[in-house]
Amino acid sequence: MKRESLHQDHTADRWHPVHTLAVLVLWAAASAVCADSLTLDSGKVLEGKIVSETDQAVQIDVGSMVVTIPRSKIVAATRSATEATTGAAALEHLGSLEAKGLWPDLYEAASDLLLRDPKNPAVTKRRELAESKIRERLGEEKVAALVRERKFDEAIAFLSKQIAQSGLASRGAGAVARRALAELYLASAEARMRTSSDGHVPLLEARKARELDPGTPGLDYTEGMAQMKLRNFKEAIGLLEGAARADPDNFGIRLQLIQCYRETGDSAKIVATYEAAPKKAEASAERWSEVRRMLAEAHVQVALRLADQGTTAQAAAAYDKFLSLSERTPEQLRDAVAFFERVGDFERAKEIRAKRLGGRRSPPARPRQ
Repeated sequence: MKRESLHQDHTADRWHPVHTLAVLVLWAAASAVCADSLTLDSGKVLEGKIVSETDQAVQIDVGSMVVTIPRSKIVAATRSATEATTGAAALEHLGSLEAKGLWPDLYEAASDLLLRDPKNPAVTKRRELAESKIRERLGEEKVAALVRERKFDEAIAFLSKQIAQSGLASRGAGAVARRALAELYLASAEARMRTSSDGHVPLLEARKARELDPGTPGLDYTEGMAQMKLRNFKEAIGLLEGAARADPDNFGIRLQLIQCYRETGDSAKIVATYEAAPKKAEASAERWSEVRRMLAEAHVQVALRLADQGTTAQAAAAYDKFLSLSERTPEQLRDAVAFFERVGDFERAKEIRAKRLGGRRSPPARPRQ
């Protein structure tokens, strides 16, 4: 009987170098098929797994590290077939939640998807639908009716009770409820400021809105106006500047800023704020004459300060802007002659004395509506 050797040949069990190379090639090929890729403006292509996306940047895991790439550097982004399938499945899941009327679940699922794909229109539409339905179930119609009757305290109490009973407070969809309540507090604050000179309660309501949802539209403006009521102009300026950045075409916000700058004696900011405002909005401003007066005062203050600093050319230009906005009374023109002589612009002083001092010009016409 043949005895088996204790030293069996295990060659077949070993990884042969050629076999190893073949497996690695197959693995690499499979990885390439499943990999996401980013093509950069330099021509370089990064392959890996896209793990995070925002409007500003994309993060991709390339294996050894996670790299953050600014979107401005990305020419093209390609997701793997697996990711595409996952995306289709996710959209199908959203459709299922919508069909079942599970609005909080739909809102949360859509919000999660938008973190990865912020500009997906189909997902955005579904989240907006979910938000609308959640507000509807919270009693939006009754809240609106109470607001029309100016019963803000009652509306706030009703909505707060609805939110507590809905069970949304501890869920992601609770963001919808908090935004609705924050908007209600802001509406109450604005209504109080229209009927009262006191800013204390409106300020408390604006701060409550900020506590509920710091991203509520109009929050900075309303809180800034409450601070103005309390004559806290420095605090108001910070808030209203934020409101102006969020709504750059709103001349009304800039008007409030100009008033704050006037109270704090910042003439340069008055001029800069006015010049940055859209002129089409200026023409429709109900308080144009007041704006013109404040702006004229600001220009003359800037001119005097520049003259004190020895920058005579800029000082003369600022004073000319004052004259263009002023009523050009004989007293104003006499002051202008003295100013231009002070800064050494004798030709300008002579021109004003010869052509304008003899009579009063009518004020410039208000821009047409």
